[in-house]
Amino acid sequence: RGGSAGTTPGLARSPPRVCRRPRRLAIAAALLERAGALAAMRAAPLGPASYRHMSRVPGKIALRGSVGRWPGGCNGDSPAFAVQAASGAASCNVPQMRWTPSEFAHLESLQLADVGGFLADLQCFDSRSFSLSTAEVFSMDPQQRVLLEVGYHALHCSDQRRASLAGSNCGIYVGIEHLDWQLLRALLTSRTALQGGSPYTATGEQPHISCGRLAFALNLYGPAMSVNTACSSALVCAHVGCSAIRAVECTSALTSSVKVILLPFSAGGGILARDGRPKTCDARAAGHGRPEAVGAWPGARTSRLHAAGHASAGSAARRGAGAGGRQGHSSGEQQ
Repeated sequence: RGGSAGTTPGLARSPPRVCRRPRRLAIAAALLERAGALAAMRAAPLGPASYRHMSRVPGKIALRGSVGRWPGGCNGDSPAFAVQAASGAASCNVPQMRWTPSEFAHLESLQLADVGGFLADLQCFDSRSFSLSTAEVFSMDPQQRVLLEVGYHALHCSDQRRASLAGSNCGIYVGIEHLDWQLLRALLTSRTALQGGSPYTATGEQPHISCGRLAFALNLYGPAMSVNTACSSALVCAHVGCSAIRAVECTSALTSSVKVILLPFSAGGGILARDGRPKTCDARAAGHGRPEAVGAWPGARTSRLHAAGHASAGSAARRGAGAGGRQGHSSGEQQ
């Protein structure tokens, strides 16, 4: 219709003015009128800031029941803080369950690491707790498995149970940027003939499926999002989750992040330390190490928790997230 309006005799106005702008404004006005927000928009000053913050509800976001796993067998905050206080080292040789050097001897051109910071008992998983079959578990990225365990553990530590969570609009936000499982599967299938893939391969390999794993297991109806901003994925993910609560997109949110190493090489060749140990803030530092970690922290509005009689372990102040321009980092990484 836009093209025909521009060629109709007697019409002096351009097609954008005749068809596009009036239609968009009319549709937007009708939707706002139906939602009861037109009066608030007219009273608010014009400008991007007024529209951006019109639907936001002020208040602090409380963090409760945070759970994490770190290298060196540190399952929880106290063991991790104890290792740091003692200036301990969490790096170790590659666990036998991951890989052996002979498996990748043909990749001589790559910088291989035989030392890193690895999570303990990664091969252990209680599939029955999440109603998963053995076939599906074998096709799942291990990062999805630990997200299920740690995510549900965090919700449990914040006094939330499956019965009360089912059907709620709790949001799930996952920071995940490591693709070792996909690369590993590609290497394995390149050596053997494909004889028909598993029906669970598509959901088990894709990192963007991770956010839906816990939502499906707990029957949650809130927003679900996977975030990949490289090293700042966890912090940007926390920002997105807090912003969703403030924007009333969900009453509560579970923010989590994970990284698991399944291959002896990384995409950034030449930047690993020769001995695989990072030596942070040390004059002997000569490259970075490869660590693993997983963490989850439930968040909700402070006023909602106080009304329910719960205390919060801390609060998240409002912080912005944006690209770092040509400096090569995101603001989430700086915070």
